[in-house]
Amino acid sequence: MSKRLMILGDSGFLGRCVQRVASSEGWQTYGASLSKGFDLRSKGALERVTSEFKPSVIVNCAAHVGGLAYGKGRQARILVDNMQMILESFEFLSRNPHIRMINPIANCAYPGDLAEFREENFWSGSIHPSVLGYGGARRFSVLASQAFREQYDVDVVDVSLPNLYGPGDHLDPVRAHALGGMVYRFVKAQREHKEEVIIWGSGMPVREWLFAEDAARALISAASTNTELRFINVGCGEGISVAELAKLIASIVGYEGKLTYDTSMADGAKEKRMIAENASEALSWQPQVSLAVGLELTVADVRNRLDEVR
Repeated sequence: MSKRLMILGDSGFLGRCVQRVASSEGWQTYGASLSKGFDLRSKGALERVTSEFKPSVIVNCAAHVGGLAYGKGRQARILVDNMQMILESFEFLSRNPHIRMINPIANCAYPGDLAEFREENFWSGSIHPSVLGYGGARRFSVLASQAFREQYDVDVVDVSLPNLYGPGDHLDPVRAHALGGMVYRFVKAQREHKEEVIIWGSGMPVREWLFAEDAARALISAASTNTELRFINVGCGEGISVAELAKLIASIVGYEGKLTYDTSMADGAKEKRMIAENASEALSWQPQVSLAVGLELTVADVRNRLDEVR
């Protein structure tokens, strides 16, 4: 397989990580994103952008996504935008089955009442209503993989990921992943000597967090590894409550004020942890960055970027 990799959504948080990891591993890369004038929702857009670069693999990070607060009141728009992108990408693959596509699948597509996510349980229940738009679209993407593989023999690997964090996330706490938004609020509060930081929700939900560059390494491994598995969980399998995470971030930031929990904000599912035993064998992948180290790097990044915009 030639090492020509196209990254859709390369200007986003995960897309930028994929770009860095792929380049470091010797891939020739090309990025396409909405900020560069590429709209995956448009008919024929993917055909046009691939005609010159001719990738052997596409990593599809293009998505309309945000945190729980961002999704509130936008569920339909998020669903429609992502469904359009999914359909366009699979129609393209049906005409170009020689190109492998790697699709990141957020674990919110799993049933909302599960605490442990195993590949064989993906279809065993309904998604949580708080992620109706985005989770529903990601679940449809897995369904499309199965249907288009059966009819057109497309080469698609769906890689299910837990919540991501790390340097480079949105500074807007509404658009950022939950952990990134929390880091931003703590850093701002520490700098502005605020007496309290508001934590969205009760603090009780348990979440698993994966450093974004670890996730990118998994996607690149899927791009270059021949495996019979077409749907693979990636993660560390360890969760932490929102309350414990908030205390840990406060300690790293050096914030000594009060933590207040806004229970008017939705918690989402009670617990989400990945069972990722297959990733080690199928992708030769293991996470490399611990939560403690990753948080230190994330806090430093937010501080540096806030310094730049002063």
